[in-house]
Amino acid sequence: MTATTTPSNSSSLKNDCEEGAVGAQLLYNSTEKAASRLLLSAERYVKAGQALLVLAVASAGVVGLLASWQYRRIHRVWRIRHPRRLAQQRQAMWAFGTFGTATFLLLLSPIGPGGLHEARLEDVKRLDDIAVRALILKRRYESAAALAATLRENETTGWWWRTTAQQETEAREMFERCEDEWRALMKERIAIDPNV
Repeated sequence: MTATTTPSNSSSLKNDCEEGAVGAQLLYNSTEKAASRLLLSAERYVKAGQALLVLAVASAGVVGLLASWQYRRIHRVWRIRHPRRLAQQRQAMWAFGTFGTATFLLLLSPIGPGGLHEARLEDVKRLDDIAVRALILKRRYESAAALAATLRENETTGWWWRTTAQQETEAREMFERCEDEWRALMKERIAIDPNV
């Protein structure tokens, strides 16, 4: 995006700073889009968690119904006459009980929808932080560009309230700090979502 070497004169420094400001704005835009995508994903995890909770409650209800049905018909005659049906009901009861327990444990686990929802929300917070820092970086690039423009005006008008060398050094240092911040932001952004 920006030059890796320090610009040689004030006009190229100004151009590089303006280019950096545009890049920071683009980083802000892409970060906001990624954050909105992650929020939609987090909402889907909430809906999946609700569906799993309904399934767990329904399977617990089926287990209760089957257990009640079996133990109401404990009469010896019915059990002797229908051993196969009794075995099928027990198998169904165990299957629904296992499914309900596994679903409930999945809901509580960190790899379940609740844990993934929390992870997505943390990523959204980090992306929002990166977006704010990208806007601040854009302002810093614009300040460096304004300083480079002032330096250029001072070269042409001859009005020196500070020496040109001091201003040039200050503008270059500001540009380098912006470049360092840019690299740090991009590293963080790529760590969260490589689709920049």
